[in-house]
Amino acid sequence: MAEAAVAALGVGAPVVSFTGLAGQILQGCHYISNLFDDIKGAPETLSYLGAEIKAFRIVLHGFQQLLQSVGQSTNIDAASEQVFMALKTSSATIKDLKALLDKYSHSGKRDWWKLLKVAVLRSTFVKYCDRLGKAKIDILLAQARLSCLFYSIGIDLAVLTSLELSMSLIE
Repeated sequence: MAEAAVAALGVGAPVVSFTGLAGQILQGCHYISNLFDDIKGAPETLSYLGAEIKAFRIVLHGFQQLLQSVGQSTNIDAASEQVFMALKTSSATIKDLKALLDKYSHSGKRDWWKLLKVAVLRSTFVKYCDRLGKAKIDILLAQARLSCLFYSIGIDLAVLTSLELSMSLIE
């Protein structure tokens, strides 16, 4: 099903649409990260979830940069379904977490996160950490598959490496 939708867009269009979708997910990650950055004295589980969001954001940004580096002229049909599924999982995870946090963060209280501690069980946050971990792995696997695909068709990826991207985000 995903292959048919992507194929209908034509060569190059998947790269553009996947890059855009990654950008939308990154916006959600940035929003969530800002909420977590405002939290002082949060319980360990909440702090861990904030750290997972930041790690996921770095991985996703590297993936987006890979897609942007190859541009529209590259045919990624062989990996498009895996890329689509990885982005779909990532999007759903960030969307659900954002909705949960929005429910409490707009209470007008500076310490809104304390409402979460009472209202949401620890297991909910553990599940989100697990979902983020799975989404991160899916993105990394899709990135690896794209890298292999690009290597097989002779695209030099020496321009961008995940390590360089990660370092540029940290600086």
